[in-house]
Amino acid sequence: MDDVREVSCRPRYRRALWAWFGVAVVATVAGGAAGLVLGGPALLGVGVVPAVGAVAALRGATVRMAADGRGVRVWGPGRRRRAVAWSEVVEVGVRLRVVHSSGGTGEYRRVVLGLRSGRKWALPLPRGWESVDPAFTADLAALRALHRRYGRRESGRGGQSEQAPVVTSYTGAGRGWVGAVLLSLLFLGAAGLFASWMPDVTANERAWRAAVPCTAETPAAERQECLRGMSAVIERTEPHRPKKDSWLYFVDGRPLSRLRVSWEAAEAFQPGDRVRLTVWREQVMKVSGERYVWHEHVVTSRSTTVVIALLVLTAGYPAAVALTRLRGRRLPADAALPSTLPFAAALAATAVWLLPLCYRHPTSPPTSPGALAWAAGGAVVTVVLLVWAWRVTRAARARGVQLRPLA
Repeated sequence: MDDVREVSCRPRYRRALWAWFGVAVVATVAGGAAGLVLGGPALLGVGVVPAVGAVAALRGATVRMAADGRGVRVWGPGRRRRAVAWSEVVEVGVRLRVVHSSGGTGEYRRVVLGLRSGRKWALPLPRGWESVDPAFTADLAALRALHRRYGRRESGRGGQSEQAPVVTSYTGAGRGWVGAVLLSLLFLGAAGLFASWMPDVTANERAWRAAVPCTAETPAAERQECLRGMSAVIERTEPHRPKKDSWLYFVDGRPLSRLRVSWEAAEAFQPGDRVRLTVWREQVMKVSGERYVWHEHVVTSRSTTVVIALLVLTAGYPAAVALTRLRGRRLPADAALPSTLPFAAALAATAVWLLPLCYRHPTSPPTSPGALAWAAGGAVVTVVLLVWAWRVTRAARARGVQLRPLA
């Protein structure tokens, strides 16, 4: 293997990546077109997630890695061409991650170059997804042969690459931070999507609360905004457990053939029951019977604000993970990073005071003395816990993790 002159790697599953790219592009165009046709930033936001997937698939399908006597080079669309000479490479190591799934346990491997500056460069290629991967093993051996030939002559340290450890811990400093940042941005994007719905949710909620029964004097153009009552007789019911639709069917299909209701309502109503339907904006909002009254769920600004706050707080945890990994990027790859549980505790404590505040004041900031005191006290607790979490994770010393030689 010492006579290797050049190593070149391309993605193995390019067809699958190009197929995924095509699907993501179609989904992005469809989401954007729906937003333009139907209106509203919420529908436009539907195309953001597949757009990110399309970019990731394009980068994965077009990346290339090549190595020769001059060093290692990586390039591809959307990537800044990067090259490093063998004189700057101290070792050619392997980063291993154990992946647990329903099909069993597998191993994900990447080649990591240890640079003279102390940093680690994880190459996008080659990659291995199996415990015994001949293609990955051959590429790794070829890279190490090039390093022995050209690195030793220039730096005198090429022999260290054969003893490079394989990190097997999920808490190792060798883990990347980009994935955690993307996950945090995904939660923040979802929060923004819900926030874009807030004006419509608030307007719909206020209109429903202000609706009054229609009268004979109500103009035809305004009858959709008032409450209309209709009589009906239930023909049969179809109750299904939660996560499945339950239905009420009406005799002669009047005023409509069927209505989707909750499982409890479908169990409570019986065939032959005479009920009263309340219709608003061409939608049945209430079914009143002698034994049971069913109400259509109306999305409120309170529940939407709570969901937005939960998504923002959830985005804080992967952001804390990324921050911890960035702070430990100069540690050896076989060092364990401090736990991010202190940041999780700070976020949980924030949820204790923030969520009730959002529920009580969904669309405007609090103005009462009690609410202001609650918000100020909660903010102080959050700041104190975040400072404590920062100090604890900084003061924690790296511990060695389990290492084993490459099989």
